[in-house]
Amino acid sequence: MVVDDPRAALEACLADLAGNKPADAVLQALRTLEPALRDDTVTRARFLRARAIATNRLGFGGEALGDLHEARRLLEGGDHRQELAPVYQAIATVFSWRGESREAAFALLRVVAEASGNPLTVALALIEAGRLQMEIGRAADAQALLARALELGGAALPRREFQRAWVNLLQASIAAGAAGSARTQLTAMGQVLAQAPARLLLLAHLEVTRSAAKSGDFAAAATALDCARAHAPDADDAFERVEIAETQAELALARGDAERAAALLGNVVSRYADDDLAAREVRARLVQATALERLDRHNEAERTLSAALRRALTRGLTGHADTVRSRLMADHGGPQRIADAPAGSTEIDPQRRFVRQRALGSGAFGKVSRAYDLELGIEVAIKRAARGAHYDPALREQLLQAARTEVAAAARLDHPGIARVYAVLPVEGGDTLVVEEFVAGPTLREAMLTFDAARSLDVLAHIAFALAAVHGAGVVHRDLKPDNIILRGGATPVLIDFGVALLAGARGGAGAGTPAYMAPEQARGRRVDQRADLYALGIIAYEMLTGERPAPSQTRSRFRGYGEMRRVRRALGSRGIDPAIARLVSHLMAPHPAQRPQSAAGIGNIFAQAGEARAKG
Repeated sequence: MVVDDPRAALEACLADLAGNKPADAVLQALRTLEPALRDDTVTRARFLRARAIATNRLGFGGEALGDLHEARRLLEGGDHRQELAPVYQAIATVFSWRGESREAAFALLRVVAEASGNPLTVALALIEAGRLQMEIGRAADAQALLARALELGGAALPRREFQRAWVNLLQASIAAGAAGSARTQLTAMGQVLAQAPARLLLLAHLEVTRSAAKSGDFAAAATALDCARAHAPDADDAFERVEIAETQAELALARGDAERAAALLGNVVSRYADDDLAAREVRARLVQATALERLDRHNEAERTLSAALRRALTRGLTGHADTVRSRLMADHGGPQRIADAPAGSTEIDPQRRFVRQRALGSGAFGKVSRAYDLELGIEVAIKRAARGAHYDPALREQLLQAARTEVAAAARLDHPGIARVYAVLPVEGGDTLVVEEFVAGPTLREAMLTFDAARSLDVLAHIAFALAAVHGAGVVHRDLKPDNIILRGGATPVLIDFGVALLAGARGGAGAGTPAYMAPEQARGRRVDQRADLYALGIIAYEMLTGERPAPSQTRSRFRGYGEMRRVRRALGSRGIDPAIARLVSHLMAPHPAQRPQSAAGIGNIFAQAGEARAKG
């Protein structure tokens, strides 16, 4: 049926819903309107909101939340913020119907944030909400709320409150792994915190210490820690001394001194427990467990993680509980070994936690779905290993090991070109879920057919820089291929799927990886290092630049490998590829690892310079 004015008909549907017209009748009317309402952002968002209200009234809350969060994504970041308040109002209604009072409260705070009113009042409310999100372990949400509060409040906020919220935002950015946002803040630190109270200066310098330690700049971290000490009270039992000791332990651990870290953290955990600071205690126990594991004191590590899980669950610290569950799954063999955790606390109910699940595909690990995570408050990708469906114990253990490897690798990686892993969670019946960042965009396999040479070189440069971060963290991906690279928003490549990665100090068996992109030594089950990933990058580069996959190498000989390299250079040269790039790709594809480059960052620079030259020329 053709509707003369679809937008007017949509507004009539919204009026019908406000007037409590039967939801099934409104939904039927909306179905006829949908094809005509897909092009305009605001109209599409209003349609999704109307459909969500109708589907929620029919009892499909998960579907409603999916539509509402799609509407939210359409409206955020543009010039349509006035449309966000009714969307968040509808989200709050759905959560209320589901009995999720906490989520409803947070949605209502966003209503306040997006509605017109007193910006100062709204900003103060958002600041408190951001601090609460940090307490329960949802740093990304805290970062969003605090950033919005500072944007709304601006100069209207009292100076001390602005400085305090600014430090809170810095804490949230670093905890959420948002290194770019943190760096932007740190450049303005001296100006923003001029004449700030000593405690705020102390907290800011502690975050500078953490940021520098994460980047490996230990000299800068030590200097920042000394600055923090200079702002601490003189009394030995002052609470600030405990905060300094905690950060000092994190720095010691980053430097490889697990003994020192463990010694410091014993007193830190005790003080936080005595003061009933649950969130701080859980965070300190997570660091303590890492130190104990590195000292091969695994039973002690497991006990402190179990205590952390009990504490997090008792106090409703959902984000922290996920982190602890993931550590127990990854490092200690799963929930069956957690003797003193609360009954039933180690398993999650995916039907209640994840709504609007949609299949993305499947692979060796299991089914992959896209869903909205009610605990994290974001859209995620979920890998589900159905261990209970496999009767072969070796296969079940292989699936669990893939989950452990993925989260262990992700714990070392913090780079915009690498998908984040949020949690590894056990499910009743023996299944395991890996909860990852959902990266919206096509795979490189889907997109590269449309690339010209300049675009291909630019994408290859970004992949190489991401690999440099992977290798710098002591990780070898081992399954780099176009299907495991997503172009975020169709633009920037992001590496995914570290399920068969090799971590420093571990040994990998034969068969892991994809044969067409596998280095010869990897295919033979030999010891591999970062040069196996660079071989795969060479295969990808050849495929992107020529439109076809190269013939596999037929030699293992280092001497004959030079002939293979000449063959690759000639093949690329015959297609008009720049001689320097042809030479680089031939070295990446060398059959013997000693003939390949050593540095992914250096490779990235060569690709980037060639791409810029091609774009200009």
